[in-house]
Amino acid sequence: MTGKKLLENEILDWIDNFQDLKIKDGKTIRELLFYNEIPLWWFVRPLILNPTLLQIAKDLKSGKTLVKEETSIVKLFSAERYIQFKQLIRKQLGKKIYGESNNEGDKVIVFTLTKSWKESLVPEFDNKRDDSLVGSTIEALKDKKLNVLCVDIDYSRSTNLDIVREKIKNGHITIEAYFTRESEDKAFEGIVKIKKLWNELKADQKFKDLFVYNNVNIWEFLKSRLDNIFSELYLYSIIRYIEAVNNLVEVEKPKALLTSIENAYFGLAAIYVCRPKGIPVIGIQHAMITPVTPGYIHKKIADSIDSLDCPVVDKFATYGDSTKEILTKISCYSEDSIVITGQPKYDIITKIKSSFNREEFCKKWGIDPNRKIAMLLTQILSSEEERSIYLRNVLKAFKEFPEIQVVIKPKANEEWHKQVLVEEGVTDGVVLPNINAYEPMYISDFVSTVSSTAAVEAMFFDKPVLIVNLTNRSDALPLIQSGATVAVTDVKDLATSVKKILYDKETHELLAKAREKFVNDQVYKLDGKSSERVAELVESLINKKEK
Repeated sequence: MTGKKLLENEILDWIDNFQDLKIKDGKTIRELLFYNEIPLWWFVRPLILNPTLLQIAKDLKSGKTLVKEETSIVKLFSAERYIQFKQLIRKQLGKKIYGESNNEGDKVIVFTLTKSWKESLVPEFDNKRDDSLVGSTIEALKDKKLNVLCVDIDYSRSTNLDIVREKIKNGHITIEAYFTRESEDKAFEGIVKIKKLWNELKADQKFKDLFVYNNVNIWEFLKSRLDNIFSELYLYSIIRYIEAVNNLVEVEKPKALLTSIENAYFGLAAIYVCRPKGIPVIGIQHAMITPVTPGYIHKKIADSIDSLDCPVVDKFATYGDSTKEILTKISCYSEDSIVITGQPKYDIITKIKSSFNREEFCKKWGIDPNRKIAMLLTQILSSEEERSIYLRNVLKAFKEFPEIQVVIKPKANEEWHKQVLVEEGVTDGVVLPNINAYEPMYISDFVSTVSSTAAVEAMFFDKPVLIVNLTNRSDALPLIQSGATVAVTDVKDLATSVKKILYDKETHELLAKAREKFVNDQVYKLDGKSSERVAELVESLINKKEK
């Protein structure tokens, strides 16, 4: 990395300092913000950091005028009611199979994500859908005769009811099925107390004066986001889910809990609920971790149940040596908490390459197989403006190459991407739905993204990768500095870089050499056995606990 402090490091330093300031009755925000015995600060902190604080810091650095957003009571009320309606529907669907799980053998709870339920690429699955993140690990756990209970989690705004119904038919249960009347009452009492505290704090001028970043008081620009966080939209939902996870553990009595969302609020809830009961929580790395990934870079980590420092999983199954180096040397994870297993979702890669067919894929999606195919991997960035800068500038550059046909794999918001294609005059571009990205990667001539983990995945298929970092994202630096990508940081160089990645033989040779080293550093092994190694880790923790 560079000697100059990165923006992400600056905001991490700022929030680390803020969380230790005495703000009321001689206590810090970490000491004040509790639900029962559970500190809530680590649930709140990520919601402040990204995207709001990061965007404010970027705007200040670039000299932009900060825009104050007013809290819309009507919009907030509508959003709260929608979320509660969605949770109610999910609860009713989940209750249909509540209590049907068997208690034979050692039970392992696995958190699965609604949006990860996708059409399987494994040929013998005959195009049935399964969990693209942890599906293979679930099967490996079952092979060890462990009793697996899959619990569906949904962070998205959509209801996704068709997916939820299908998952329930396949034996998954929604986390909302574990809502109870008693826990609902407790959660409501909890949010009433927290909203009272928040109203007292935001009326205190001394508290508002603490929000100084780079000599600018940013309170007025953070206030709307903070109002949302300290509302029924976020904290009430978080508290309800803490209660649901507690009920889940009390009812199901697992020997271990496995999750790929270990640093999001369901994962944090699992840690706080399971640790006092002696139930190990195992995390699976789900995306590339860089030296500036906020959810993983900490100065202190909780070493006891009572600690106010950041809680982490008991064991973290990671991609490879690069991740371990970051977590143990730049962050402060203990060496023995990191277990290098490789990424289970990559196990299928060794099986599926032979099943991909460019001609068939192009026929299915109306693409000309004889033209160059550029796959654009969009991602959830700090703002809509940042997403727009990436997509629109890349599409403009592609216009200089009529032989290129664009295939977009969005992370979210398919309709917005379709609208941008229309606005930019791209008449033959394709926006793919929520399908696995591997096949379009395989059939493409090159892949473009900003800083997505999918860039590494494209390298598995020996695809040249174009990194377009026009907004100075620090999380793109490992990809840029690896030499395994063609990187663009100035829009005027974009078309030239596209030409190089398409036609320059020397560039292709250099990329291929650097790509092999980078993949080896990032990913332990692509041997199809990562799921088995994670299952062995879970089994060993259960056996160790029972001795």
